Amino acid sequence: AGADLDGPTALVRLREPRDYAARRSAVVPAGMAFPMSAMNLCLHRRAMPAAYQLLMGLERYGLDRFDDIWSGLLLKRVADHQGWCVTSGAPLVRHERRSDPFANVRKEALGIQLHEYFWDYVLDAPLPPGLDVFGAYEALATHVARFPESFPALPAQDAYFPRLGEAMRAWAALLRRTQPPGSV
Repeated sequence: AGADLDGPTALVRLREPRDYAARRSAVVPAGMAFPMSAMNLCLHRRAMPAAYQLLMGLERYGLDRFDDIWSGLLLKRVADHQGWCVTSGAPLVRHERRSDPFANVRKEALGIQLHEYFWDYVLDAPLPPGLDVFGAYEALATHVARFPESFPALPAQDAYFPRLGEAMRAWAALLRRTQPPGSV
């Protein structure tokens, strides 16, 4: 079995098949992001307000396969703000089926162009001290909605990031209504 690699990396590795799975878990340092895969994810219920899997879809948004990576980036930013530890490592369930790297390159094209800018934009997002997990995630949602304004030359579809910010706020609002007092 192998790691769930992005299309370009998988193409490079076609001639070098090997197991890339992590052998043990490690704490991801504060301020550092990691490529989260939602196929093997465990989190404390207090983190659920920041665990929304982002909108994706080639036909509607021109983006695919970055939902869990970018969701993990946002989740990690909130976890750091809350002072929580995040670990990454060997999966509990092994991913045996490999996807088509040629199809993935097509699906990932826009995301690859946006990725490094979005990554830095989220890691640099201002989060005031004292926000709870809901407040931190909602602040990130507002920040994410303005991403195209900060990088007008990028090929992002202008409607995606404002819509994503709305969806993130709706997720947080829904969970805020369903949480018992004092549980987060």
